[in-house]
Amino acid sequence: MKNSHWLVLIGTISILLFASCDGDRLAYASKDVPNNAWHKDSIYTFETDSVITDEYPLLFFFTARLNQAYPYRNMHMFVEIDFPNGEGIKDSIEFEIMLPNGQKGPHCVEFSGAVQKIALRYKYALKQPPSGKYIARIQQGMRDSLLPGVLDVGFKIDKFQP
Repeated sequence: MKNSHWLVLIGTISILLFASCDGDRLAYASKDVPNNAWHKDSIYTFETDSVITDEYPLLFFFTARLNQAYPYRNMHMFVEIDFPNGEGIKDSIEFEIMLPNGQKGPHCVEFSGAVQKIALRYKYALKQPPSGKYIARIQQGMRDSLLPGVLDVGFKIDKFQP
């Protein structure tokens, strides 16, 4: 009986990890950061084309690509998402890029040469999402006036596939 609990736990974690990184993409856009230095007052806005939801839950991701000039093992962002029905969310999120022991963090971190790609799934899925346009705004939440080493930032919407 104890083994079956472990199998269920491992299966659930595998499904969540797979769904969080490889869902069916409905929308994605990224924007380059001028001079690879993100100013603390710069807000990047992303507007989707009309998203048809067909009653399936939506997953929201925030992404960034970083080069070797990025000085930290984490990144904080202030994020907002406006839903087509006039509701929305406003939150702060943290990417854990590297763990204290030097291993890569849990946010789907990919390394390609000197570039790291990070993607953080927002902590809540939208269970009964309205169809229409979604607008996301992203601002860096670090204490630097200019945050070096940020190549681009992005926003992605996936449909959840159980």
